[in-house]
Amino acid sequence: MKRRNGSIFWGGFFVALGSLILLARFDLFNSDWEFIWSWYPIALVFIGAMIMSKDTFIRPVVTGLFGIFVATLLYGSVSSIKYEVNFDWDANDNDNDYSEYYEEYKEGYDLAELSLKGGAGYFKIGGTTENLVAGRSFGSLGYYRFTSDEGGDMVRVEFNQRKKNFTFFDEDFKNRLQVRLNPNPVWDLDLDFGAAKANFDLSDFKTRNINIETGVTDIFLKLGEKYSETHVDISMGAASLIISLPKESGCKLTGDMVLFSKDLEDFNEVRRDDKKTYVTSNFTESENKIYIHIDGGMSKLEIKRY
Repeated sequence: MKRRNGSIFWGGFFVALGSLILLARFDLFNSDWEFIWSWYPIALVFIGAMIMSKDTFIRPVVTGLFGIFVATLLYGSVSSIKYEVNFDWDANDNDNDYSEYYEEYKEGYDLAELSLKGGAGYFKIGGTTENLVAGRSFGSLGYYRFTSDEGGDMVRVEFNQRKKNFTFFDEDFKNRLQVRLNPNPVWDLDLDFGAAKANFDLSDFKTRNINIETGVTDIFLKLGEKYSETHVDISMGAASLIISLPKESGCKLTGDMVLFSKDLEDFNEVRRDDKKTYVTSNFTESENKIYIHIDGGMSKLEIKRY
């Protein structure tokens, strides 16, 4: 039985580790899982479960899951050293497999909406443009259907990832999208993507509503003080989320964050009806306010003030 359990452990370990490395190689999995180190006590739970289940039919299952968990810890430790959340591929993307997208800016666009629907990959929103939107995608998977819909003083633009012919032996097997926005309109953003690494620097823009739905992800989100009231709604799986907020803006944080590791700068905890709310010390008197609601799985959340 010992030999069998040992084989199951190492089998689960190498299958999980190899799968994570392979998926990351093809840009199908891009989270560094740094947050998972906050949950290392789960290893003790597995050890206890293996002791309690000795000589039972569930012991091999527990042993296999333990091997998968240890492999995930190892992968997270290496990738958190190797990768940075604030990535920038502009300087090193010299491939020829890219597409460009533009929508002209017209006077009278008071309100604009950006919609992004993508799978796994790298996503960056930041920097200004004289156009309404300027985008560039890289890689054999980075192919998007770009559409715009104008109505009165509002315009909506959408990036919708589409399938493209590729082979698994393609060295350019990746999906990277960079988007620049015009700073004049008030922006609503609807961002829906899978396992990804994302850098959203929105400090130069007037943002009204930001909706993010994602899976296993590393996200860096920076907001500015260009608009009086910003609402941020985030729904995510296992993730690492860093939010940077201006000190002058007041902020209120709510949501289902039971399994979150939290590091909240300048936030005070307020309990109401057995629910936790986190509010900055200047929330009441600040002219500009940011409301953040987060629902997610096992995640790491860090909020910084600048």
